[in-house]
Amino acid sequence: MIFIALIKFKKKAKDAASITTPLIESLRAAEKQVIIISPYFVPRKSGIAAFIELQNSGVDITVVTNSLAANNQSSVHGGYAPARKPLLKEGIKIYEVRPDADISGSELVAASGARATLHTKAFVVDRKELFIGSFNFDPRSAEINTELGVIIRSPELAEQFASQVDTKLATQTYEVYLNDKGKLRWRAFENGEEVIYDKEPQTSWWQRFKAGLMRIVPKSQL
Repeated sequence: MIFIALIKFKKKAKDAASITTPLIESLRAAEKQVIIISPYFVPRKSGIAAFIELQNSGVDITVVTNSLAANNQSSVHGGYAPARKPLLKEGIKIYEVRPDADISGSELVAASGARATLHTKAFVVDRKELFIGSFNFDPRSAEINTELGVIIRSPELAEQFASQVDTKLATQTYEVYLNDKGKLRWRAFENGEEVIYDKEPQTSWWQRFKAGLMRIVPKSQL
């Protein structure tokens, strides 16, 4: 009986719709703004192209993810890092959570020397729809892992969530941007003053070396 039940379960799982289907539909329906919060953000070429297309349609996109110093997986950061420049060039905003962040949705970890790492997986569409679940914007969540989540169509909750993100960005994240020469820079405010970093903030050369080396790992395994 157990064997038969397992066969039926596997068949249902195989035939079930992917979690990505409703998520993509929600994002594509955006008219003004999308805020994405994903601890592991690893868009492949197709994902980068899709975000750029959405941005160029007039939708303002903001991505919040872990900085290298806050990321507990160097391999994931290695997969994410190459996406920054093409996204930034098209006007997509990227914020990386600091390792000393004191925000809801972060967890203390010991891996890779990180002190705190973003854990919340969510996105907001037009401040009307709010997704919360286990889904990261990476290949593992899309193709390998079993993920769960819910899309809440509530302007009140979506606005409240988005407003909380807005108020925390300046003090709890680094704003990633390109300078006049097209080089990556990180902007932060410390003790009320603007500070600009020309390397991944609060990281050692060894952390940066490992993350760079991990760029050769196939993105399907990240």
